Amino acid sequence: MPEKDTVCYEQNSEQFRSLNQIMWQVPVIAMTLTGGLWFGAANVGRMPGFQYLLLLLAAIANMGLILVLTRVRFVMDKYLEAMKSFHPAGFVNASGKWINASRSVAWTFRILLLLSAVISFGAMRIVHDVSIAAPETRRVIEVIELTMAPGSRRTSLRWPLRMGIP
Repeated sequence: MPEKDTVCYEQNSEQFRSLNQIMWQVPVIAMTLTGGLWFGAANVGRMPGFQYLLLLLAAIANMGLILVLTRVRFVMDKYLEAMKSFHPAGFVNASGKWINASRSVAWTFRILLLLSAVISFGAMRIVHDVSIAAPETRRVIEVIELTMAPGSRRTSLRWPLRMGIP
């Protein structure tokens, strides 16, 4: 290989290694974030508004991380294609079927992230149903209300009169 091709191949390999590291960090970030938010939702006390928002954030974060993981894996595939074209004889083609497929790890991560998001949405439903069934627990749902004044386009910020204090 000419020197320019060698430099390109080495740079692509370095970029691929960086992307691979990012791909393996996404599940760790997801576990840390989701676990912390779920822990917070479980320990915030009788404040369904905060619980609801923490669970919503966990669900949205997991869905966003699915997109990140999908994009990272797509770019990794493009680097693999470029590396294969540089030196086809030295390229290790590790394709297979089912569990040995080239994208099986990324798909497993995506499925687990989706499951975490679904569980967060389910927990949001539980929090909602419990807060409706027991209105005395609704402490934070109305901490700050944004209301539209009748007949005007101005938004006013109004602190509620009740914040769970009898």
